Amino acid sequence: MATRVANCFFAPGKVNLQLRMQKALEILEKQGPDVRTIVFANTPEACLAFEVACKSASMDVACVHAGVPFPERIDGLKKFGAGEVSVLICTDLGARGLDLPICQHVVQLEFANNTICYLHRVGRATRAANKSQVTNLWGDPDIAIKDLVMKAPQMGLEGEVVSLRGNR
Repeated sequence: MATRVANCFFAPGKVNLQLRMQKALEILEKQGPDVRTIVFANTPEACLAFEVACKSASMDVACVHAGVPFPERIDGLKKFGAGEVSVLICTDLGARGLDLPICQHVVQLEFANNTICYLHRVGRATRAANKSQVTNLWGDPDIAIKDLVMKAPQMGLEGEVVSLRGNR
């Protein structure tokens, strides 16, 4: 089954983390707790801010980033894998090396800084034949990478698109 990519442009100009968090919360609330979702942010601070926002909205979440002690990261991954929590919030620390075949949705709270990170993040939701979705929340600073990612299929490029116009 194909992965559906939904691009939401709603933060023109200066990137506003609060606006992105509000939009991501709306997405999570609309889809409900049965859809297992990984939310990516670029910094532990952004992850923590979104964790607080989710908990304020009575959502159970787990976190994987440098600000979380290792045993808590492992516990959070186990809870996500077992379906005890439906949202995993992480930095790129959670983008590689994890086999989470139950991830149905990836939300980029903050767009990946380069195409390689983008591919690893999206790869969390494109395992096997699972139906999945990717939602990219992006603003003006993300346009170059977003355009590269969106143009790749139209250009006939297969596999990983690592660089075009110096974006890595």
